[in-house]
Amino acid sequence: MNKKPKPQAMKSSIWRLLVLSGITVAIMFVLTLFCIRVVAIHSPVRTATLDRGDVLVSLKQKKIKRGDLIAFSYDNKVLIRRCIGIQGDWIDIDKNGAVSVNFESLKENYISNQSKGNADIQFPYQVPENRYFVLSDSRDVLSDSRNSAIGCISEQQIVGNLLFRVWPLNRLYIF
Repeated sequence: MNKKPKPQAMKSSIWRLLVLSGITVAIMFVLTLFCIRVVAIHSPVRTATLDRGDVLVSLKQKKIKRGDLIAFSYDNKVLIRRCIGIQGDWIDIDKNGAVSVNFESLKENYISNQSKGNADIQFPYQVPENRYFVLSDSRDVLSDSRNSAIGCISEQQIVGNLLFRVWPLNRLYIF
């Protein structure tokens, strides 16, 4: 024989559920505000790694390394580029678009074609203190640190390192 739960026990269970839900929402709000950011790709440009409509999760981290895909704010937009150089690094891009960092050729299997693109800075270029030199994986069409309009980015501009793609589901990927 099934017993009906007592009204007092049911109220207690509902109260616990509401408190737990409130705590969960508060934690997610704090994480989203300070650490985690969800970024969607709106650009029609497709790369080997990213495509229009992708939804990505980024995490604000203190340590940015060469090769990291990072999201950063520029001109009221969030852009995604690859960190190629950190402060003090020497970056060189030859006329064919081949990149070298600290005078060593960079192997870039994540780009479809090399391009010097719309570069208006002089190479070789030394990355200033507390700055990051970023390049697009679509060098022939997107602007990045090669152009003084964007230039090297500061830590304050960084939204976070890309962790993984969550959408579309058939392209889940950990960076």
